[in-house]
Amino acid sequence: MIILALDTTLAGCSAAVWRGAAIVAERLELLDRGHAERLMPLIGVVMAESGVGYGDLDAIAVTVGPGSFTGVRIGLATARGLALATAKPAIGLTTLEVIAYGAQRARAGAVWVAIGAGRGRVYLQGFAPDGVALAAPAILDEADARVRIGDATPIAGDAATRLVGEGSPRRGAPDLAAASLVASLAAARHRDGRTPGTERPTALYLRPPDAKAMAAARR
Repeated sequence: MIILALDTTLAGCSAAVWRGAAIVAERLELLDRGHAERLMPLIGVVMAESGVGYGDLDAIAVTVGPGSFTGVRIGLATARGLALATAKPAIGLTTLEVIAYGAQRARAGAVWVAIGAGRGRVYLQGFAPDGVALAAPAILDEADARVRIGDATPIAGDAATRLVGEGSPRRGAPDLAAASLVASLAAARHRDGRTPGTERPTALYLRPPDAKAMAAARR
């Protein structure tokens, strides 16, 4: 299985290539904006370093959100374009399940994932020890999220510190759904005979864009 993976959903832009049984090339840049300008150069670097041609790919995997609206659109558009050009499937994985996968590789067991949604809110989802989601992802105020997560289960994601504190033993990693984790999760599901993700990926937003919310408020 040869997979090109992309992530632009949060405060990072990354690309990675999985070949055989491991990541063979990866790049991640931390940035709040400019994903559109940096993604294709990063893809070019990891493809060159891996020695893989676009025709050799079996799939393109990409995070579909939730996260930055602009970032989600950039990643999806790039993955769909590459899939069309190479006649390969584009596989969508949620940002939350990718972060959960990374957290559970570091520390086995159930995990919550919380990522910032702006305006004092978080995107939240819980996962069982086998990685299966316990419920649909939700968007909650931070106070409600603290009640939901309780006081025992570890929590990962870029909003975890806001919910449990910097020094909490419950604070887990990673913060981002790096492309290396996207590729690893897609490959793991392929090995297990499970559907890697949504083969016609669509964005998972959970809330309307701020521009729409402002327009509705004016009306």
